[in-house]
Amino acid sequence: MQILLDKVIHVFLPNQCMFCHAPVEYDKTVCEICAENAPVTHQGICLACGKKNCTCQGTFFTELICPFYYELGVDIAIQDMKFKHNRFNARKLAIYMSQSLQSKDYCNEIDLILPAPMYHSDKVKRGYNQAALLAKWISKYTKIPYDENILVKVRKTKKQHDINFIERQKNLNNAFAVEDEKQVAGKTILLCDDVYTTGATLNSCSKILIENKAKKVYLLTASKTRIDSEVL
Repeated sequence: MQILLDKVIHVFLPNQCMFCHAPVEYDKTVCEICAENAPVTHQGICLACGKKNCTCQGTFFTELICPFYYELGVDIAIQDMKFKHNRFNARKLAIYMSQSLQSKDYCNEIDLILPAPMYHSDKVKRGYNQAALLAKWISKYTKIPYDENILVKVRKTKKQHDINFIERQKNLNNAFAVEDEKQVAGKTILLCDDVYTTGATLNSCSKILIENKAKKVYLLTASKTRIDSEVL
């Protein structure tokens, strides 16, 4: 059914490479050139210390899973999804995110997928939460249940990219909450978002989940920025 629907959509709205916007077949996500040059990451590297499977003090998540760096067309695909209402890119990016997750031995341990939450007024202004779009498709591909109403943002904060690292930590104090502890207690949670930069937001979300007795938190993002040890 989904294949037929994709073909019909392709007739009226031709599919494009999500990185460079070149025309591609209905069942493709990227063109051949972008597929060869995509900025694929090294899996499981902590952006806080540059080590794999780290136990950084103050880090409340176990590992970051991420297929791409935020560059070379990946950034365009994500910006189109967030700011130009291109929801098709959420589905395309979720394919690679799901594959990265399913390559992990602990994939079957995950009980629940949660998107990084947006403050209500910000979500209304944009029309949707892009992290929730990604989480929904990842849930469909992996058969792991998701819920976008458990983890909520209860306080409006400054834009993270406008302030420094220390200010980011303070900016996020008491910004997130869990609606019902019973929904996360004892569970291994997969927390999804589009971009991992400093990790302040996702670490704050992980902290509140752990404080509400989640067993473990993994992060899954579509992309991440490079740290010094990863510069080409």
